[in-house]
Amino acid sequence: MPVYTIVFRKRALREYLEALKWYKDQSLQAAENFVLIVDYALNGVAKNPYSYRNCFEHFYEVKTKKYPFVVVYFVDEANGKIVITTLFHQKRNPSGKYR
Repeated sequence: MPVYTIVFRKRALREYLEALKWYKDQSLQAAENFVLIVDYALNGVAKNPYSYRNCFEHFYEVKTKKYPFVVVYFVDEANGKIVITTLFHQKRNPSGKYR
């Protein structure tokens, strides 16, 4: 089984940091749990990226547990990478989810 490197697009990294800041402003425990939950989702994706929902064209998504986010990604087989395109809050308008 190939080993993939996870990389974040700028948008996804910005969304992650914004969400982390918001949770940290609410509670340090909420922020720590958010980091753990996102890490858990990313570890699952890294182990078996094709086991999650293929939701649109070449994009896959995995929901985070207990937090209202979906990690959207695609697999770049040629370079051995999983590219995280967005950390999408489920209450947002989904029109820009897959870009």
